[in-house]
Amino acid sequence: MRKYNVTAIVLKNSAHKDADKLFTMLSQENGKIIAIAKGVRKITSRRSGSLDTLNKIKLAISQSDSGFKFINEVQLIESFPRLKKDYEKVKKALYLAELVNKTVFEEIDSELIYNIFEKSLQALNDSADNADLIVSKFELNLLKHLGYGVDLNILKEKKFAKFKEKVKSHISLTLDESFKSLEM
Repeated sequence: MRKYNVTAIVLKNSAHKDADKLFTMLSQENGKIIAIAKGVRKITSRRSGSLDTLNKIKLAISQSDSGFKFINEVQLIESFPRLKKDYEKVKKALYLAELVNKTVFEEIDSELIYNIFEKSLQALNDSADNADLIVSKFELNLLKHLGYGVDLNILKEKKFAKFKEKVKSHISLTLDESFKSLEM
């Protein structure tokens, strides 16, 4: 059984069996990781709060010989509390997490994407009213890092509102999927 430590941001979670959850995270070291946290759905679990969606955490993971990953220890680094108090910012942050989840593959080096995702969450947490600009900047940076030719100077142009819709449309068409977080 292989064991390692990573710093990650929780992208999503889902129920797994009776007392477990399956977590999808973007890590700085290993890209996207999907791992099981045993017993985290129990009311007595001390790890469940640290594993909330959008939390930045440090965790110890063990990987079985069959390839399954299990979360052994969790330490909360940042929960982005101001972001989570504002419904509109939460929607935008969940959209970013969903976008990362759909575009980044498991265990592919994604350090650049991790860095822009973390900076975007921090900016949403710290900002007062420029959330749309933060989201659009993230979308453009993500498209650029995924290999699409994108001019980042478009953010300075006056046609920003039209461009914002074109970017969202392009992302939806490219992924051939809709985003649940945009429908909230």
